[in-house]
Amino acid sequence: MTDIELYLSQFKNDEIFYFPNPGNAGDSLIAAATYQLFDKIGLTYHTPNINYFNPSGKIIMYGGGGNLTTPNSFSTKTVKKCHSSAKKLVILPQTIRRNDDLITELNSNVDIFCRELISYEYVKKISTNANVYLANDMAFSFDLAEFNKTNIDYDPTKQLLKYITQKILRKKNAQSLNAIVRSFRVNNTIDEAISKSVPTQLNCLRIDGEKTNITLPNDNIDLSELFSYGVEDKLTSYMTIKTLFNFIERFDLVRTNRLHIAISCALLNKQVEFYSNNYYKNKAVYDFSIRGKYKNVYWCEDNA
Repeated sequence: MTDIELYLSQFKNDEIFYFPNPGNAGDSLIAAATYQLFDKIGLTYHTPNINYFNPSGKIIMYGGGGNLTTPNSFSTKTVKKCHSSAKKLVILPQTIRRNDDLITELNSNVDIFCRELISYEYVKKISTNANVYLANDMAFSFDLAEFNKTNIDYDPTKQLLKYITQKILRKKNAQSLNAIVRSFRVNNTIDEAISKSVPTQLNCLRIDGEKTNITLPNDNIDLSELFSYGVEDKLTSYMTIKTLFNFIERFDLVRTNRLHIAISCALLNKQVEFYSNNYYKNKAVYDFSIRGKYKNVYWCEDNA
């Protein structure tokens, strides 16, 4: 397994262009951990708008996550756009499957990190030229103590003005307008979620395309969807994680099949009953990065 911090340190004197994997609050945790690690190492990085970005000759890092699982995903399209002309493309720890064509066309200027053994064995088997590595999901590098010292001055009005400016200039990645609008009522969102939940135990089961046949309780709250505010910059990611962590802290036990809710609980030392999603991802990451290391996370083989 590769030490991701040691690996990234080789780029300390370079200019980096970072594209976080878009998605929900779980992706915000990955992005927040990545921004935090970049800052710790001292990397110089930018987060441009992929639609107006020329990758030629540049060092590019694509954020970790679970989006390289279909040939038509945003992640796949971004990697396709960048890999052939980039000086170096680093794909941070991902779950990867069903992407044979993409993997086989990558050259030696591409370093791919897989976050569990199933993806690693798949990519290693079909990759002809790319360099394939194994590392923990970026979220496991998140420094909670350092994060708690950080002043998170997120102002929705300032974010709205920033959005307008970035859309006009077309130079930087911008938090979505929908996410900004929802962030204006984040306190109301929290209050509504609290009123729905029960004391001490939180049910946080998926309602999206990776849901399973687990029966959803009446008090179920899919926090990853509820607190989905973006990954586009450090401030947005940090605000999202502060909101998420503060909510989780209210409970003693969390039942979830959301990978990054389970990881959040592991970091916060909350008791977790962790269930499968609709393919191998949760179990594979649990076996590789959680089992035996976070004793507060319990793998549940059977449906709830």
